[in-house]
Amino acid sequence: KKKKKKNNALSKYRQNNDMFAIVLAGITAVIDLFKQPQQQQLVIGGIEGGGTTWRAAISIYQDDSSGTGSPYKIVAENTFDTAIVPENTLSAVRDWMKSTLESCAASGALPYCTLNGLGIATFGPVQLDPTQDNFGYITTTPKEGWENTRVLGYFTDSFPNVPAAFDTDVNAPAVAHFAMLKKAGVVNTSCAYVTVGTGIGVGLVVNEQPVHGLLHPETGHLKLGRKGNDSFAGVCKFHGACVEGLASAPAIAARAKCDQEALPTLSDDDAAWDYAAHTLGSLCAVLLLTASPEQIVLSGGVMQRLSLFSKIREHASQVLNGYLALSRSLDDVIVPSKLGNNAGLVGALSLGVKAYKDASAS
Repeated sequence: KKKKKKNNALSKYRQNNDMFAIVLAGITAVIDLFKQPQQQQLVIGGIEGGGTTWRAAISIYQDDSSGTGSPYKIVAENTFDTAIVPENTLSAVRDWMKSTLESCAASGALPYCTLNGLGIATFGPVQLDPTQDNFGYITTTPKEGWENTRVLGYFTDSFPNVPAAFDTDVNAPAVAHFAMLKKAGVVNTSCAYVTVGTGIGVGLVVNEQPVHGLLHPETGHLKLGRKGNDSFAGVCKFHGACVEGLASAPAIAARAKCDQEALPTLSDDDAAWDYAAHTLGSLCAVLLLTASPEQIVLSGGVMQRLSLFSKIREHASQVLNGYLALSRSLDDVIVPSKLGNNAGLVGALSLGVKAYKDASAS
């Protein structure tokens, strides 16, 4: 009888222990659930300043560590002409962002009418050293009317208490592309982003960081070898026949003797494209020989002409002349942007997210 009572007590003890274990496991699971990082919605503004147009966007950023899909849901965007008087463009962008924040919040498209972060990416040269008095300025640009223009301060005055970040219109998309390519397993530590439009700029990510240094890369103003006996003077007011002076949209139009607006209808067989491709192929070869990026992404209005890619790769291969034993074909190294014409805008938005995170961490 005593043995039976002992067995019953042991059975109840085990049952209680099992129940306690189940309850404990449930509590632990709930605690773990709350410990998991929660996806956070941020209202982020992005401004891309180009030589022909400025673009602005307001987006909801969903902080998703899984990296699946785009983290940006663009709620509103607009385009503004790059006026000769900078104030005309800057004020138009500012006024649109303020009114759009209010209207989108009122309609429920945004959770609130304030920005969590603002990213600004513009044509250059720009001053990126925060210790300098002209930090956040467009400096010695060839763009008429825009030399020594205060940009970052203009928008931080307009949106006080909003963390803001400033970089070139090529460094910002270079960083955005690097993050995307790294998640896809295409690159490990580096990439180059080249925009070919009204001007030509190069953004570099090396060792997972954008290159600033003394100023920032201005590789579009290198003078490289010419095609054959080419005597075209070039259109760059600083360097004449540099990369930008030979292969930008104004250069191609000048060589083809047509308006820049007519370039989309210019035949693929026009010699102007081959001259531009030779210059851009030489630029890609120089990038591979100097910075050695794992991928070179070409974007901008001119690069919407997809037939240029094969010509650029061919000319790059001719310049390299078999010297580099690359692990991948140039078809996989010199590629178009998967972000298309939104590369600069997404780059600016990524600066806005970085500004928010940096401010939150400090």
